[in-house]
Amino acid sequence: DPRSLKDLLSKRLSDCGWRRDIEQMIRHTIVERGQANLTHDQLAEEIVPQARALVPDVIRKEMLMRVRAALES
Repeated sequence: DPRSLKDLLSKRLSDCGWRRDIEQMIRHTIVERGQANLTHDQLAEEIVPQARALVPDVIRKEMLMRVRAALES
């Protein structure tokens, strides 16, 4: 079930502190560049690649195994 995989990913990312780290990164970027000088798209363009790179390998591997298992069932 895609919904349960998404929920599990969200929980794992919160549990490991990833979500907190990304929120801090966003706040820092807004303060540094100024809210008036930054669109949502610009913020996403800057943060998303960094956020993806910071996902712990153990979570990536776990989710990959679960997605494969879901596709095979």
